[in-house]
Amino acid sequence: MSRANLIHYQDTYAEQMAAFGLQRGIKDSEAQHISTHEYYRSLIAQGEGLQANITQLLKEQEKAREVITEAEQAKKDLARIEAEAKTEELKNSATKTATTALNGLNSLLGGNKVSRLEKENAQLHREVEDLNDRIERLHTDMQKNEGQPRKGTQPYQ
Repeated sequence: MSRANLIHYQDTYAEQMAAFGLQRGIKDSEAQHISTHEYYRSLIAQGEGLQANITQLLKEQEKAREVITEAEQAKKDLARIEAEAKTEELKNSATKTATTALNGLNSLLGGNKVSRLEKENAQLHREVEDLNDRIERLHTDMQKNEGQPRKGTQPYQ
């Protein structure tokens, strides 16, 4: 079989099969015949490469899942922190409102009078402490002097 005969066979076969949608291959192609052994060897090599790619992709998928899990946890933490901050903000607002109300009430009730009475109370407490200290000293002195005769008096017999 000559090259011209093979080309003729391919042309006529393609004409007959055109009704079924079959098309002729590319004329004067530089394609080379590959032996069955070489073909299967290349398929195995491609399969090994694909398996390595699959393994790598599975590792990357696992890492991506971990990142997603961390991101979801961070989102939950952020929501919790925002809620805590809002709670603190509301507490601070309530405290400020209560302080303002108490200051207003204090001024209505005579805040200066309350302050003056608190100072007087503290002063009285200090005076009571001083008096208690003096009484304690007097008791101590009396105990020391019990066994000694008083000036200008006779000891008791």
